[in-house]
Amino acid sequence: ETYRDLSNIQGKVMKHRTFEAEIQANKERLDTICESGNNIAEEKPENKPEIEERLEKLNVKWQELADASTQKGTKLGDAQKQEEFNTGVKNIQEWFTEIEQTAVTHERATDLTTATRLYQ
Repeated sequence: ETYRDLSNIQGKVMKHRTFEAEIQANKERLDTICESGNNIAEEKPENKPEIEERLEKLNVKWQELADASTQKGTKLGDAQKQEEFNTGVKNIQEWFTEIEQTAVTHERATDLTTATRLYQ
């Protein structure tokens, strides 16, 4: 659940993208293994049920990994958006503070109405 810690979120997103690329690169290996397993099952029908069962388990685990990776990528993306929002809010608050200070330092009371307004 590293997506909950917003510190260094950009690094976490990049690391996850690398991980997803590695998963995708290994998909070809999975396909080759499945193809080999199916070929062996055709050549040795007596082992076909066991081979098919193992290939099915392998494909299920692969899909679970891919789904978990996608889910984590989505959560990291959301966390990155949250961090960008937080940064934007902080920048606007700092800007408002600057504007308030500028307004206060440049405005001087020249009559009773202005003095009353500035006092409040």
